[in-house]
Amino acid sequence: MRSPSDPCLCSSSGQVAKERQHPCFDNTSFFSCGRIHLPVAPACNIQCVYCLRKYDCMNESRPGVCSKVLTPAGAADRAASYLQAHPETSVVGFAGPGDPLANEETFETMALLAERDVHPLLCLSTNGLYLPENIQRLTDLGVQYLTVTVNAASLETAEQIYPWVNYHGNLLHGREAARLLMDGQQTGIRKAAEAGFHIKVNMVLLDGINTDEVLTLAKLLSSWGAERMNINSVINVTGQDFIHPVHPVEVRRLREEASKYIPQMRTCAQCRADAAGIPGAELTTK
Repeated sequence: MRSPSDPCLCSSSGQVAKERQHPCFDNTSFFSCGRIHLPVAPACNIQCVYCLRKYDCMNESRPGVCSKVLTPAGAADRAASYLQAHPETSVVGFAGPGDPLANEETFETMALLAERDVHPLLCLSTNGLYLPENIQRLTDLGVQYLTVTVNAASLETAEQIYPWVNYHGNLLHGREAARLLMDGQQTGIRKAAEAGFHIKVNMVLLDGINTDEVLTLAKLLSSWGAERMNINSVINVTGQDFIHPVHPVEVRRLREEASKYIPQMRTCAQCRADAAGIPGAELTTK
């Protein structure tokens, strides 16, 4: 395994760099390898009670925000120039600010990177709703890493977290919405694992809502084929009084308990949709 001082080289000329690692899948590479997120996906197909993407502050580090949504051509240009200037960058990621699989621009950008002979590791984050139907397409485009956000192990809990789901124009609410989303997440993760993807699952903790389901979900994720789990407290940007963050001590305890069933990521920067750089270096400078 690479030590934190070793470089994580990535080539934008089509040559595969030696021992490239994903900093969000490898705790050591978190401090030595970089990533760049391309914000090309504004639309989302679900609503989470804790999500608000209306505002952006440059000092704000959280998923769902970016300063500017890029066109596929603009994003491909940015990736090519950034990788050339920052050889420690190993990963180009697609993390929003909406759901990448709900935006055709995601796939257009990936295709442009290949056309321009830019070949980093490709990573995509999703809520999982459209994942089952896109496994082959992602495979064909060279995606290797997936992060799926799964916040519930039961329909009752999912109903509290997701007010609605929009499945290709069909707007669903309540139990029906929760069931469709959870089915997509389970089926998508299973199919992705069978196809050889590296899969990390994010879980956003809402105190008193889903904290009792952490261990149940950890067991399920392991049986579905996920490689690791990333547990973090909610950032309450909506101001709703029923949304409460979880104390860091409790987050650490839940990670420790869940690690009995699936490896845990313990170093997460909760990145913006336009994040760039070495995530471990960003944390040490805050």
